[in-house]
Amino acid sequence: MLSNILKLKLSEIDTSRNKREEIADWLIKNPNYLPQTLNTYFSSNNSLLVKTAYVLEIICERELSLFSEYQNIFFKELPKITNSSALRASAKICEILCREHYLNHSSISLNIDEQKIMIECCFNWLITEQKVACQVPAMTCLSLLGKESNWIHEELKQILIKNIPDKSAGYKARARKVLKEIT
Repeated sequence: MLSNILKLKLSEIDTSRNKREEIADWLIKNPNYLPQTLNTYFSSNNSLLVKTAYVLEIICERELSLFSEYQNIFFKELPKITNSSALRASAKICEILCREHYLNHSSISLNIDEQKIMIECCFNWLITEQKVACQVPAMTCLSLLGKESNWIHEELKQILIKNIPDKSAGYKARARKVLKEIT
């Protein structure tokens, strides 16, 4: 059950980045509300879902170690997310986690099961009709995940080459960058 104070804080979020950051900072200072926030994120019928998605993404950008405590829950629920705004935030969270694991070599790591879930979700986001804001981070994740499994780069290359002609300028730019990195 969502506490009244958390519900009030989440309902204060509007479209401005400043308000999202303000609530993310409040959650960072009050991490005991993070499990409830995650539950809200994975409640597809919740009116606060999108606002929660925005806040969780900012928390990951600023204080990933807080989020990493609940990483197992995130990956368990990730394949069930269908809301396009929540998918975009999820893709960004995956990208942040991948960058930490593969590029920054921090204490934040991805276990084999989490990697498998991320691979499956990212490929699904690329081959289904998702917004570019979801597909671009998915490309980055797969590019990084492919460092350990060559087959990922081969599959990614085929998908990108096939999709480039019909996609937006943003998709094309990232796809060309990723293709250059993996070939």
